Amino acid sequence: MTIIADTLQAKKRLLEAGFTDEKAEGIIGIFNEADAQVATKLDLELFRKDIKSEMNKGSDGVDLGFETFKNIVILSQAASVIAIVGAHSAIQLLQ
Repeated sequence: MTIIADTLQAKKRLLEAGFTDEKAEGIIGIFNEADAQVATKLDLELFRKDIKSEMNKGSDGVDLGFETFKNIVILSQAASVIAIVGAHSAIQLLQ
């Protein structure tokens, strides 16, 4: 998932909303850092395939059940939400 696809457009909108150049760049930087931590659908699909492959190996592979896999996905998504909430909080502090 890309949080800010067009940083120049985002900066322009922040400047139009009254943010200083420094604050606008700081906000965009926060979201870009958060974006680097977000798992994409492709990341999750590749992870699912890796886990499924390991589960199919038998006793010498990783023996993860569906519940464990589901918990890993939930934790990944929770981390994404926390990053976004943190970025939003930082924006509020910068205003």
